[in-house]
Amino acid sequence: MATSDNVVRAGFTPKFKDVKTLVNMLTYTTAPPSAQKMNPTPYPYKVAESHGEGKTVSESMLYNPPIEEFAVIRTTVEKGAVQFTGIFGPSIIIFTKCEGEGKVKGGSGGKKEIKVVPGTIVFVGAGVLVEIEGEGIECFRAFCSVEEKSDPML
Repeated sequence: MATSDNVVRAGFTPKFKDVKTLVNMLTYTTAPPSAQKMNPTPYPYKVAESHGEGKTVSESMLYNPPIEEFAVIRTTVEKGAVQFTGIFGPSIIIFTKCEGEGKVKGGSGGKKEIKVVPGTIVFVGAGVLVEIEGEGIECFRAFCSVEEKSDPML
């Protein structure tokens, strides 16, 4: 949830509780689960897939909810390596699956390299090119949907 001074508390803390205002703010419309489920779309910002010994097989899907602050990319790499362009904001990659040796490289020319196993979490700075390499990899990259602005002071 985005930071805000406009908070209506419901009783989870000892602070002031404004239950009446909270109840008035709620929406009581229903919809079937299919209408609420987010449909992923292919993530188009792959730079390249490395083909080394055999063809790289990978897939990246973007889960982009209707909020500005947050999105997730699910990437699977069956075998090989895949590179992504930098994202304008910072991101975190969580590796949930990795068979054998896996690694993530970042920076220009892949200067930094981190070996990954399930449970590895990697912080990626804004604009950093990322390469994910290995076999049987599944990872999720959460990032802020920050757009590039023409004036860096905005």
